[in-house]
Amino acid sequence: MLEDVLSELVVVKRSGQRVSFNKNKIAIAIKQAFDSVYKTSNEDKVNKVYSKVLEYIENNFSLRKTINVEDIQDIIEKTLKDEKYIEVYNAFNEYRVKRAASRDIFDRKEEHKFVRATEKLVFTASENENKSPSLVLLNFGRTISDEFSRSYLIDSKYIRAHDEGLIYIHDLDYYALGTIKDTFIDFSNTNLDNCLQSIASVILNFKKEQYKEQAIPSIDYLLSTYLIEKFKKKFNRTVKRYFKLEGFDNYINLKSIESLIYRLNTIYIDFSIFDKYLLNDRVIKIFNFAYETSLNDTKEEFKDNLKNLLVTLNNLSSSFDNSSSSISIGSCDTKDGKFIQDIYIEIISELDRLDNVTTVYKVKDDDRLECISKLICLNKNVVVTFVNASYNKLFLKNNSHRFEVEYFSNGDKITDNVFDKNQTSIGRMIISKTSINLVRIALNSNTLEEFYNKLSTTLELVKNQLLQDFEYISSKYKENFKYIFESNYLIDNEKLEQEKKIRKVIKNGTLSIGYVGLYECLLLFDKDVDYAVEIIKFIKEKCDEFTNEYKLNFSLRETDEDEALKYLKALDKSIYGIIPKVTDKEYSIFSNNLTSLSFEDRFKIEKYIHKYSNGGYKEVIYLPKNYSYKKLYDVLELAMKYDIGYIKIKMGKG
Repeated sequence: MLEDVLSELVVVKRSGQRVSFNKNKIAIAIKQAFDSVYKTSNEDKVNKVYSKVLEYIENNFSLRKTINVEDIQDIIEKTLKDEKYIEVYNAFNEYRVKRAASRDIFDRKEEHKFVRATEKLVFTASENENKSPSLVLLNFGRTISDEFSRSYLIDSKYIRAHDEGLIYIHDLDYYALGTIKDTFIDFSNTNLDNCLQSIASVILNFKKEQYKEQAIPSIDYLLSTYLIEKFKKKFNRTVKRYFKLEGFDNYINLKSIESLIYRLNTIYIDFSIFDKYLLNDRVIKIFNFAYETSLNDTKEEFKDNLKNLLVTLNNLSSSFDNSSSSISIGSCDTKDGKFIQDIYIEIISELDRLDNVTTVYKVKDDDRLECISKLICLNKNVVVTFVNASYNKLFLKNNSHRFEVEYFSNGDKITDNVFDKNQTSIGRMIISKTSINLVRIALNSNTLEEFYNKLSTTLELVKNQLLQDFEYISSKYKENFKYIFESNYLIDNEKLEQEKKIRKVIKNGTLSIGYVGLYECLLLFDKDVDYAVEIIKFIKEKCDEFTNEYKLNFSLRETDEDEALKYLKALDKSIYGIIPKVTDKEYSIFSNNLTSLSFEDRFKIEKYIHKYSNGGYKEVIYLPKNYSYKKLYDVLELAMKYDIGYIKIKMGKG
């Protein structure tokens, strides 16, 4: 009966416009009033008031065809009073009065909407009581930026879908900046003489203009040439010094030895190339000693510089809001690459946990799994990716490391690119992210067929919203940025001329469609966990259609951001109340709901979700604190066996 009454009811707005009754807006208005008073979540109270408001409307408007906006607000106020939520009533009433005043002042709808930013600042003032003035000012700026984007930059239908909890537009407070998100920076053209210092400088400059994560891909490949050059210079100087000290400089052609040293392409020497200059045992001993000394000195200097880079990046990220860094390493299988990996592992073992710099260890085979297992058990900030997973190897068109798939620290990745036959992650970025609330779609669907129809409609909505994001960002000019579009750190940067839009660079990036509530969606349809693959496959096929149609890179990822998960769950609970095993708990990533399965059984299911989630899937495993590294090694080996692409281990307190 209630749905029949509400579906036929028409709301008369203040302008006289008539629109269909939208009960979700009532829940949102009540929730905002509660949130302005209480710091803790109150979705159960919101749902109670919301249900009584709907019941009142059903009982009193069943014979009427219309209801005024003011009537709805009066009913909300009356219900809040009746339920003794006096503080919330006062907040709602005060907000209502202020909104009415701003409507009288501003003629344009957008101007009136923008005033809501100031109103939000007033409502959230209690949250700022224990914060420093700089943090309060930062929050004010975020609120203004968020509301400006809502009022002037983003189409109202997308904002409405976000506000009602059907979708989640990520980082709305950064939207107005019109800049890119997580980026794999291309350091291949970095000056070798000051390689590590240059990396730190570039990261700093990127953080000034680009938010989220700055990733250094394949640092073992990147630093191999740098290491060899440093060693050759040191070895040449040491050989000359030692021979001169021993008085052999007049008998040995040091110029020829220098020439041979500078032809080396590794720090591991085949001494036979120097045979004709090694005249006797004494000379050989001097030469060997010079080599060992140079190698040790190079290692110590390299280790100090690399350690300084890690500490610097960690401090940099802590100094910038909404910023982090990651470094991938592990897949370089040359002796020099292994040398760098050993030093890197030493550094990570010795340093305190680097919370703002994640090590993404790329595994090709199991020769380093034991070392990585020990680091994880020491609670170092390390995640593991498997570059030889079948769906990752698909993009490896040749043997160059530049075409290996790279992962960000949270499991997101950038793979296929419609603009380049050589698929690479390096030099590319995530342009924008929007997530779909699968729970909401399931709650509004009576059958699976209806679910898929509504899911298709929602995907179209998200696709169009991401296209609007792309157009907004791509309309920026090179001159709008001082650093990130000036050098060859991104694909096609060299093609970008002055006074040209950045479109030709960011088109190589990814428009990321996320999904939330996959497990809860299965519960609502009474489906086993393996059915999740069908849902993800369906969404991935839609993303591929978008990519082919618009010639832009649409990718599918699992959403892991706590802010998005909490936001969507809070709205669902406010509207639908407590639904056992769904809204009575926090929404979480899919893998968190598979703990009752053996690792083998869960990996058998998840390998397909990894495959279809080409933008990243969050394989997170929680283990007790005293879990041995040998057992952890077995878990990682099993993950590799079952074609898992990314895995993060969190060691517990038990």
